[in-house]
Amino acid sequence: MVKLRLLYNTLVLFILACSIINAEIYIAMYGNPGSGKSTLLSCLTNTPGNFPSGLSKVTGLTKEFIEKKYGDVVYIDTPGLADIYDKDKAANQIEESLKKNENYKLIFVAQPTAGRINPDDLATMNLIIKSIPEYIQFGIIYNKLSKRTYQDYTNDPNLLGELHKTHLKRQPHSYLLLEKLDELDDQDNAITTNEKFMTDLKNFITQLPVSHIPKKEVEQITTNEYEDQLKVIQENYKREEEKRQKEIARLVQQELYLNSCIRYETQSEERTTDFERMSPITISELQRRKMMPASEIIYESGYKYDTYTRTNCIKGSGAIQYGEWIYVSSREVITDQYQSPFPKSHW
Repeated sequence: MVKLRLLYNTLVLFILACSIINAEIYIAMYGNPGSGKSTLLSCLTNTPGNFPSGLSKVTGLTKEFIEKKYGDVVYIDTPGLADIYDKDKAANQIEESLKKNENYKLIFVAQPTAGRINPDDLATMNLIIKSIPEYIQFGIIYNKLSKRTYQDYTNDPNLLGELHKTHLKRQPHSYLLLEKLDELDDQDNAITTNEKFMTDLKNFITQLPVSHIPKKEVEQITTNEYEDQLKVIQENYKREEEKRQKEIARLVQQELYLNSCIRYETQSEERTTDFERMSPITISELQRRKMMPASEIIYESGYKYDTYTRTNCIKGSGAIQYGEWIYVSSREVITDQYQSPFPKSHW
């Protein structure tokens, strides 16, 4: 039975592959209002306004799915499920766009906000993914990224990988990061002249697998399910944010502990300097005699010891923060005395 099933699956894949050769390819983009899918399609067809795009304050510009054919490629633009006034119509149009009984390259377009993917975009992806067979592959374009977000996602692919595993019902075949371009930002019916942008976009679409979607296997898309999906994702985001805040608080407390003084230790130090001088007694005696001549005088030499202390902070991390040295006292140790004739110049 196992061999027969493997043979059957191989035959199905072969038939599908044959149907794709020399057949039309439908490049269909799905995403919510403002994600930039219409602009991307106009860029691909190199025709400004080919798929109307621009700033809409309340609702999306695309109300019905639009398809335009160029050779063997058909480009499809679709409305967004997050459109506050036309959810039901948008769901119907998305469903119809998937029922062409053709070979598709499915692409979702999302615009992260402050480095985070909007729950609306994730809910839209999940609802459309749920409506098509599990073997259908798809890609995601993260569009209009700030330089910071682009660098964060590029430097750490796990950021998006973990998000996909946590919030998407199925994992994408691949994803593309596109930076925000000034020439497209808040512009109506614009296309780009940025060569890297277009090369990355075309390469991504070229490498995306083609999937045949039988019309009868596309399930109905309902806005009630969209609202349910959105609620689940928002609750998950809330839990993740609470968990993140707790972790931040824990790290702050840990940092405070590691950098706070757990205990203090006092440290002492003596610094020595040598000296050679007339004996203080001799000098005092000469002064008493009102500097009367003397034939001999006593000299003495030795060391002066200066004592200092400082208080050091022992931190939670084990590091030591040293305090300032503070002078405490001095003491002298005489190691030698000798007598010498008093200089006649002092007589």
